[in-house]
Amino acid sequence: MSHARRDNEFYRVIQEFGGITIVNVKEFADAHVSLLGTLAEAREPASAPPGTRVDRRTIDTTLSNLERDGRIKILKTTLVTPIFTTRKVTIAYLSHLEEEKVQAFMSTLNQGNPSRTTPCAPKKSEQPGDLPPQQPRSTRSVAKSAGAVDSQDATIRESIIADSHGNAVPQMYGFIVGKIARARKLHLLALRAFESGSDENSPNIISGEARILHLDYFLRDITIAEYCSLFSVRSPIEGLDALVHPESGSSPALWDVPENLLSALGLGASRSRNRLMELLSILEDLRLFTPLQQSQSETPFLTCEQNGAHPSHFDVVPQESWSTSAVNLGPKYWHIRPSAPVHLWASRTSPPPFWKTFPLRTSGEGEDFWSNLREVCLHPSSAEKVQVERIPAEDQPNFLIRGSLRRDAGWLETYYMSSHQENFLNKFLDNPPLSDDEEAKTRLAHLSWVTLVQEHVIKEFYTATLDRRAQQLQRRKKKEKSVQDEKRALVAQKAARGKDKRTKLWDDLLASSHPTLVGRPLPPRVQRVRGEYLQAQSAEDEKQWEQRIAAAIQEDAIAWPKWPTAIPVPPNPTAPAEKSIAQLINEQNKMKNFSEAPAKKRGDKEKSGQSYVRNNRRPFLTTSLQRNRRRDGTDSNGTPTSTNSRKTRQSLSKRAVGLGNEWIGAQLPRSSPCSPRTPYDKGWTVSRRILNQQERTFSDWRTLGIISG
Repeated sequence: MSHARRDNEFYRVIQEFGGITIVNVKEFADAHVSLLGTLAEAREPASAPPGTRVDRRTIDTTLSNLERDGRIKILKTTLVTPIFTTRKVTIAYLSHLEEEKVQAFMSTLNQGNPSRTTPCAPKKSEQPGDLPPQQPRSTRSVAKSAGAVDSQDATIRESIIADSHGNAVPQMYGFIVGKIARARKLHLLALRAFESGSDENSPNIISGEARILHLDYFLRDITIAEYCSLFSVRSPIEGLDALVHPESGSSPALWDVPENLLSALGLGASRSRNRLMELLSILEDLRLFTPLQQSQSETPFLTCEQNGAHPSHFDVVPQESWSTSAVNLGPKYWHIRPSAPVHLWASRTSPPPFWKTFPLRTSGEGEDFWSNLREVCLHPSSAEKVQVERIPAEDQPNFLIRGSLRRDAGWLETYYMSSHQENFLNKFLDNPPLSDDEEAKTRLAHLSWVTLVQEHVIKEFYTATLDRRAQQLQRRKKKEKSVQDEKRALVAQKAARGKDKRTKLWDDLLASSHPTLVGRPLPPRVQRVRGEYLQAQSAEDEKQWEQRIAAAIQEDAIAWPKWPTAIPVPPNPTAPAEKSIAQLINEQNKMKNFSEAPAKKRGDKEKSGQSYVRNNRRPFLTTSLQRNRRRDGTDSNGTPTSTNSRKTRQSLSKRAVGLGNEWIGAQLPRSSPCSPRTPYDKGWTVSRRILNQQERTFSDWRTLGIISG
């Protein structure tokens, strides 16, 4: 039965719109809600209680039923708005409606093309002379692709005004978008009514002591600026802006506003009263307001002094006995409570735990209450403030309002721009009118006229947008730098892994080919081969690298005095046993007698090792280098044998002799008979040691297998 009633209600709504209307818009649903309220007042059967709003799926189903029964016809089409955005619309009209009326309705929307055209532009703009000349077709195609920022300013203004889903016109007069924020505004206005002492001047303040107000107080006694902040104005009204935003002084009260403006505002109409009842219902759910009615009981809820024709005894109106849509049946008197509880609405606990009770005697206490309520509604961290207190059951709020309190949009008090307004303002973002010169002020006033946005809001928009763009650029640079650093780190990590892997391969290669060099300092030429191996692109040919290592070892063995680190240390050197003092003295005496012996003649050829060493005092290294010197002035390595190079070789020879002396000295004590006592003896001793070292070195290397031959 409810489905049949809803079909009849939709059919009746279409009839009220003249037999044809667009059904997928907010106005159609609002008309059905208003019809439900009218039926409830007339006590006629309805498909749902008053104030029920049907969803999109129910609307489509009901219209399909009417079309299947042949009562209506449905036409679906696509429109292009003046700001060049497409929109799908569904048009429903009565089946017996003449075709001429349908075409006339379509022409008002599409200019004769129901599939894809732009609505007619206004013939006159609100400011004559500001409408630019008609653009050619090519320019319009560019504007169509670029959006609203390139279309005509007057057309953009008209399209913003005609946008039924936007709040540009209401916000032009100071409308607050958030519903919870509007309820806060209404509560603070009620608290200020008892502070100002206006209960004697206003007949709608029933009692200041009992804190009772009549419903008409919010429709007659507040200022027009406060009224426009609570109730939206759907279309621009000439002269209203000067009253809402006066250049000097305060905004006038509603009773001082001319009647023609009040009628244009719709003051006292069912729409404004419905919005007022919605806000009062929110305040009742929070236990801030209490609805009252005249009491016939001997024990009323509230009593006050008689004030004109108003009653003096009141009882509480049950919440289930009235609805926000049935305004005529709603309560007329309201009690503003002196205190109210606050719960931790952001907590996940159900029901939300109680926090504490706030006093609400003054507007300052009211502002403190709403700031704390906003904190516990939007920030879950406030759940840590839970207390173990309990409140009476009659003071429990309506927990069904929890979802509305936790939405950020419900608390929105600042100006909210639509996408069309932002697109137009972004056109001038490269040169925003933020300076104080006359040209900037003129541009700012023009932007305010086109977008219906107040000038200070436009300045705040440009400032915030430029700051946000700078932060985005800084974050982008930081991110790019982070990405580059990460790439470098990955490359370095990959290179380190490759180097470690190649180093391990080198160690394995050296261990397999020359295990005696593992764990010991490498000769210089082998070290050079190792560097080439680590930097080579490919090291797969192990035989080639083994040959290069062997060749480097042989070269170092031949020229070992130049690189002392290549000389292998003899294994397990044993220190000579210490001699007694008498033995040392005898050996020194023998050396002394030996040094004082008469010199041999040059012609005498002695075969002893002593005379051989005396006649060959030059170190072994210098003799071998001179023997390897070439006739063309270069040595065996191809180095020119100049005076400096000879001095260098002599220096290397001295270093080799010194090292040999230290090596031999490590095995022979300084007080041994072989210790040098005179220059003659020193040359003999060092030459003998070098010869012994040379023989020992090549012998050891052959034994260890480092060189062959």
